Amino acid sequence: MKIAVCHDHFVKRGGGERVVIAMAKALNADIYTGFVTWEETYPELKDLPVTVLCSSLNQWKIARKFEESDLSHYDLVLCSGTWAIAASNNHPSVWYCHTPARWLYHPRDFQEAARAAIKNPILRALITSFIKPFSIYWKQKDQTYARQFDKILCNSLNVRERVKACYGEEVYRKSSVLYPPISTDRFRWLGQDNFYLSTARLDGLKRVDRIVNAFKNLPDENLVVISGGPDLEKLRKSATGFPNIQIKGWVSESQLEYLVGNCIATIYIPVDEDFGMSPVESMAAGKPCIGVREGGLKETIIHGVTGYLCENATEIELITAITATTKEKALTMRESCIFWSGNFSEQIFKEGLKSTIQEFEK
Repeated sequence: MKIAVCHDHFVKRGGGERVVIAMAKALNADIYTGFVTWEETYPELKDLPVTVLCSSLNQWKIARKFEESDLSHYDLVLCSGTWAIAASNNHPSVWYCHTPARWLYHPRDFQEAARAAIKNPILRALITSFIKPFSIYWKQKDQTYARQFDKILCNSLNVRERVKACYGEEVYRKSSVLYPPISTDRFRWLGQDNFYLSTARLDGLKRVDRIVNAFKNLPDENLVVISGGPDLEKLRKSATGFPNIQIKGWVSESQLEYLVGNCIATIYIPVDEDFGMSPVESMAAGKPCIGVREGGLKETIIHGVTGYLCENATEIELITAITATTKEKALTMRESCIFWSGNFSEQIFKEGLKSTIQEFEK
C-alpha cells in the first residue's frame, strides 16, 4: 500500500514527532507536514521523504493546507496531531490520536500553556481574548474532522476516554488503543551513579520546577535535568547556589541514553500526560520512575513495582518518594522495570499498526 503520514509540524524533539518517524519507517510512508524547523527536531527526519506545506508556523493556515490537500493517489492517509486531522476527508483515513486538542476541550491546560509561552501579560490577554471566540468556530471544524476518520488509534486508555468525552459514543466506537513505540533496545542498564534524572520538556505543564524545588531541600541528593523549553533560563536561575542541581539543557541522544542508563531513578510529573514515553524509556534501562497518579502514567507506572505514583506531585510528596527510592530500593525494581517496558516496544507497535492497515487493504 502507498501510505501518507500527516503531522502538524516538526519544531521540537517530542514524543509525537518520534511516533510519526516510527510510523513512516514501519510503513515505508511519505510524510506531509505543515512546517519544519530542521535544526530543532530529530536529525533522522532529513533521511525520510517529507513534503512541507507552509513556509511559516501558522497553525490555521497549516490546517487549511491539509484540508485542501488531494491525497487520493495514496491507498491510506494516516494523521497525527491537532491540525493535520483536517486531511481526514481523504479516505480511507486513520487518526493516531495523542489527545483531542487540549486548547479546545481542556481550557485549564490551554491557560497554563499560554502562561508558559507568553510572558507579557497584556499580550497574553489579547491573544487569549482572540482565541476564545475562534475556539467556538474551530471546535465545530474539529468535530467534523474527527467524525470523518474511518478509524482512530489512541495512544492510551486515558486518551480513548478523552475521545469519548470530547466526540461522543459514535466516534469512540471507531477507536482502539495502540501504545506508542518506545525504543526499548536503546536504553540499557549501565550502572548506578549518584543522581536522579529529569528528562521532561521545561514548560509549566511538565512541572519540572517542583522537582527542582524538592531537591533544594535534599542537599545530599543530586538532580540532573536534561531538556530545554521556555522555562530553561528561569530554572537555571532558580537552581543557582544549589550545587546538587544541574540544569544541562538539551543533550545528544547518546548522552540521554548514558544518563538514563546510569541514574538511580527518573522523575516525571506532567499535568495529566496523554501517555508519557519517558517513564517507559527509564524502565527499559531498569530504572524506576517517580511519577504522578494522573493521565497515562497510571498505565505505565506500577506503584511500588516499576516506580512510585505521587497523588498530587507536591514538593513534600516528591521529597518522600525520592527519599524512599534509595539506590538499594531502585535495584530491587530493576528486573520488573525491564520486563514491564517490553509491553511498549517498537515491535509491538509495528505489529499493531500493520494489523490496522491490513483492514483497509484492497
